[in-house]
Amino acid sequence: MTEKDRAPFFFNPLRSRILLVFVLAHLGFALVLGEIYAFAPDEGGYLGIFNELYSRHFSLAGHLGWVGTTPIWYLQIIYMPAKLLTYLGIPSYFALRLLAMTLSGISVYLILCIAKHQASREKFFWKALIAVLFIPTAFFWMTLSLREEFLFLGLSSFCAGLYLLNRERQRLALFLLALGAFSVCNTKGYLFVLMVFAVVALILIRTILRRHFVGAHSVLILAIVLPLFFSPATAKSLATAVAGQFTTKHGTLITAFDGAGTSEQISSTSGSTTTQALAAEVNAHPDNIFSKLALKAKLVEKAKPSSTTTSTVTQDPKRVARLSLQPGHLHEPLTLFAPSARFLILPSPFIDNGSKFQNLGSLEEVIWWGLYLLLAFMIYRLIRSHRKIDDLFIWAGAYSVFFIIISAVTEINVGTALRHRSILLIPMLAMILMCQEPAKVVSVKSVSA
Repeated sequence: MTEKDRAPFFFNPLRSRILLVFVLAHLGFALVLGEIYAFAPDEGGYLGIFNELYSRHFSLAGHLGWVGTTPIWYLQIIYMPAKLLTYLGIPSYFALRLLAMTLSGISVYLILCIAKHQASREKFFWKALIAVLFIPTAFFWMTLSLREEFLFLGLSSFCAGLYLLNRERQRLALFLLALGAFSVCNTKGYLFVLMVFAVVALILIRTILRRHFVGAHSVLILAIVLPLFFSPATAKSLATAVAGQFTTKHGTLITAFDGAGTSEQISSTSGSTTTQALAAEVNAHPDNIFSKLALKAKLVEKAKPSSTTTSTVTQDPKRVARLSLQPGHLHEPLTLFAPSARFLILPSPFIDNGSKFQNLGSLEEVIWWGLYLLLAFMIYRLIRSHRKIDDLFIWAGAYSVFFIIISAVTEINVGTALRHRSILLIPMLAMILMCQEPAKVVSVKSVSA
């Protein structure tokens, strides 16, 4: 084992300026936003689950958010920090957002640990990281109390575990791999299946290249089997869903894995949905800081006292078509290319996408396109250098490809796709890191970011 591999993996997070700015920015946003749920209406569903979770004989039946196969004991464990905060007088909605910010911060911290352990000084990664942290959509999902924070944590933990496994730190690697697998498996089943597929792809590629099954593969297999062992109902549900995809021509993968009727699958192509919801909540909480800012910026209009009817907005068919995605089919591979491209690049900036918020959201596409170009350039450099390809790069690449394919099959709405696309950010950062030139001089001491 080299000096670099023996260097401490973790560092003091208080010494990282990036983490400090990250925490302060998200905390400030959460304080300003207050009890406004219009940007993610299903946040109220998770809040309802949280408020009843620790009562006797609690069941997920009738609740929107977490699926019925998710173990109650698992939810009680992961929400315990937020529950403790409520005993200190912190409102439930804000306690959940503090938990979301904390878990998202840990996700960023684990990626920074990889960067620091390999003594990354390359400007491309740090610019990409800053861009990722402040993409508006990703920024929202790292603050709001949904399920994304558990997915970010799961993916970053799994990436950190793979990085350490390739450097013979098997105990720590197994812990991080299992943590990542547990988090993703019990949060969104179809993403866990993609994680397993990517692991299988990694093992097959490495077995072919090395001509034998290496010992590290057994650690990987153990990590992805553990969550299924502790949650038999989830294992059965996933197995049934996978089998169904090979027998049904036009199956809906997300519905099969996550259960029909979850709030995240109920999405509208109406461009006015967010605007109307925000207007209602702003007028319901006029003293909220965000409400005052929204009214001053004329994002919404103040309700008139004499108004007794609600207005409806007639949607232009062309706008509705622009906000809709036509899914492809797994049984017809050629139909996947166009939906995959639309999933990655829409909504288009500088055109009318149907609403103020879709138009604002489309501006971040410039950042996404820049990340795609940067990743392509880094992969080109990696190929040209003829360096050994790290296991983390192979897994993250395979996972990203599988995720894009499944998204091409399931996504029907541009707004929802923009939210789901944030799942790609952790694997993309991992690939950019693994494409970098190895450091010539390795310092065991931590350097603040």
